[in-house]
Amino acid sequence: MTRASSPRSQPPMPSVPELLTRWGQQLFPRVSLQHPAVSETARELARVLLEDPDEVAGAVERFARRMGTHGWSLADVADWVARLADAAGPAGERLQTFEVGIAVGQGWSASVLHGLADDAITDALTGLCTLPVLGLRLRQVHDQCRALGLDPRDVYALVVVDVDVAGRPPLFRDATRVVVADRVAASFCTGETVCETGGPIVVLASRVPALVDQVAELEASLRTLTVLDDTSVLVWLEELPADPGLIDQFLGDLAGR
Repeated sequence: MTRASSPRSQPPMPSVPELLTRWGQQLFPRVSLQHPAVSETARELARVLLEDPDEVAGAVERFARRMGTHGWSLADVADWVARLADAAGPAGERLQTFEVGIAVGQGWSASVLHGLADDAITDALTGLCTLPVLGLRLRQVHDQCRALGLDPRDVYALVVVDVDVAGRPPLFRDATRVVVADRVAASFCTGETVCETGGPIVVLASRVPALVDQVAELEASLRTLTVLDDTSVLVWLEELPADPGLIDQFLGDLAGR
């Protein structure tokens, strides 16, 4: 007589401290969830995930806003939420919804754009962020890294896309800016800050191993554009300024002002 198999038991639900420990061990870039800048919001998110599932989207939005305020990119924040889902076991399914994805984007965007006037945020021609937005993000990155004991140059890099259209007719210059902006924005579309500076287009991106290949692919893609025939195209990685007090001068030099 064959013994009926018993149903497989689910792993026990972790406690909030256990979940925070598991989550922290999976984070990259490394961030201590015990740090005062993030501990309260991270603990709240873990508690809500385990105990109050109907409020998960709101807790995620608050977490994304807090981390964005401290300079982390949208890609980093979204990855941390995904790693929390992995660490939480069955409860993590509550984070794998469209509503939560929207909450991550809304919270992060609100943090980045807070305090900027509408006409200072977006370049009218290309739709990219403006130089003041890039300056704001660089200051956030410096503040966040200083608080966590990190060198911002180890965590982030600037991708510079410079297309030489000097001496070309105004309509050609504008058309080229629009086409190049679209291609750059399509290449960096996971929350990186992509800015029109009035000179080159500049992207603030996480310094991950795949970034070098991503930059090379972008440059190769730009060289296939017909509008850029006989036009010099340069794409390179630039380090962030080491001192936040030099950000304004750095951006001015980068934009050729």
